[in-house]
Parts: sequence; C-alpha cells; structure tokens
Amino acid sequence: MVMHRRPTRGPYYTLAGRRLSVLLFKELEARRLISPATSGREKTTYILSAAGEQLLAEQGRTEGLQLP
Repeated sequence: MVMHRRPTRGPYYTLAGRRLSVLLFKELEARRLISPATSGREKTTYILSAAGEQLLAEQGRTEGLQLP
C-alpha cells in the first residue's frame, strides 16, 4: 500500500496499483492494521502490522490479499 503525496492537492492511496478511498486507509491506520515501512518525499509505503497479519490469519487469508 502506498501513500502518494501531491504538492497542490492532498495525498492519494493505492494498493497493487488501484486507488483506495481515504476513509478506508484512515480506518486501517486507526485500527493499527497497517504501519509505515518506508518514507520518502513523494510517497510512503505501508505494510501490514503484526495486528493486520494476525487478523488475516484468523480470517483464513494466510496467502495475502487476492484482488480481482
């Protein structure tokens, strides 16, 4: 998951090249299911936190997210 910064507008978020809603991203962040992995000037990369990994495992999704 990547947060892209834009100088003239607010950031936007993508997962596997697809845009995510700000509300979804903020909810994942608020629930501490994601955490920043790398940060740069134009983008920040996020990964699943330990809590996010545990939640996926509990849901039976040990192979990660499969997007259509």
